[in-house]
Amino acid sequence: MSMLKLEILTPNGIIYDGNAITVTLPGEEGEFGVLAEHSTVATLLKAGVIDIEKEDKTTESVVVNWGVVQVDEKKVVVLVDVAVIVILVGVGVDVDFCDSSYQISTYN
Repeated sequence: MSMLKLEILTPNGIIYDGNAITVTLPGEEGEFGVLAEHSTVATLLKAGVIDIEKEDKTTESVVVNWGVVQVDEKKVVVLVDVAVIVILVGVGVDVDFCDSSYQISTYN
């Protein structure tokens, strides 16, 4: 399966730098997904969640307040003011009951 390179950056540094199968972004005009070989686009992002499907089929989420994204055929670069990485701790946890099962790191 084709991979794309994803970088998520804040004014204070790199939040995410790695490969992904898919990336779902909170676009200003609605949520949209990006796969490898996507057409080139630059757009604004609104506050929301960036979902990253990684090479090992796990999903990582990054909450952002606002920013911009540049997409081309091989790379996605996200520039945001503030980002929070959300990592689900534990396996087989029902999402409806995981309020206390999240480990949150804040970068701004």
